[in-house]
Amino acid sequence: MHLEPYVFADDAGKWQDRDVICLCGYLFDSQKLDDFTHRWLRLLKPEGFDKLHMTQFQHEANKRSWDEARSMSFLLDLAMIVRECTVVGFSVGYDAKYYRSLPKSKKHGVSKPHVACLQRMLRMVRDRLKAEDYDHKITFVIDEEEGGVVELYKDILKLRHSKSRDLGKYVGAVCFADDAFYVPLQAADMLANLTYKWFGDVVRGAIPKDQLPEPLKSLLVDPATQRGLDFHSEFWTAEALDAGIAQLFPIAPRMS
Repeated sequence: MHLEPYVFADDAGKWQDRDVICLCGYLFDSQKLDDFTHRWLRLLKPEGFDKLHMTQFQHEANKRSWDEARSMSFLLDLAMIVRECTVVGFSVGYDAKYYRSLPKSKKHGVSKPHVACLQRMLRMVRDRLKAEDYDHKITFVIDEEEGGVVELYKDILKLRHSKSRDLGKYVGAVCFADDAFYVPLQAADMLANLTYKWFGDVVRGAIPKDQLPEPLKSLLVDPATQRGLDFHSEFWTAEALDAGIAQLFPIAPRMS
């Protein structure tokens, strides 16, 4: 990769009171940012959307009297833009409910699961770029949510001074941004929202772990060609935490 890489990320779920949490994002190169933004807004604006926020999407669809098929068609069109304009996708999930049930002696110093997700994602991004012989800094853009910015930035600063300092230094710039300004954050919001629902269903046993529901599946796999996006995912289920929580940072788990 010869162009400056950007990671746009968003999270879903709060580890203190939700069954699962996740952090998801996309790697863009600078060349594709403008193309993505243009195509995304060209799809949203004629339908009266200023931006896409998945927690509000069903409400907005109902206001437009869209049936389920029309809503799904719209989301699948957005998914196509994501597949064609992003370089790599990432998701890290955590069974927060099970984590909370563990005694302190079994948490191995992992005090904040959302920080664990952040660190795991940075490792995945770094390792993926190193595979392309890119060993420089990245710009990490996170959706700005009221009340969470200061805490998250403090976590990133701690990461820079921890044993994983190599990860902290890998981040050349951290930006907390409005998703109406940095439009790719809306794609990260879509991925995080759908992944959060999928991980939750997996934990509750409502869906097999290898079954991707729509429109999440179309974000990752082209329905026409069955070719998949370059996508890296980790889900720390109860079984994965039991097997490897002590190695959460240095060793990537298998998808469980």
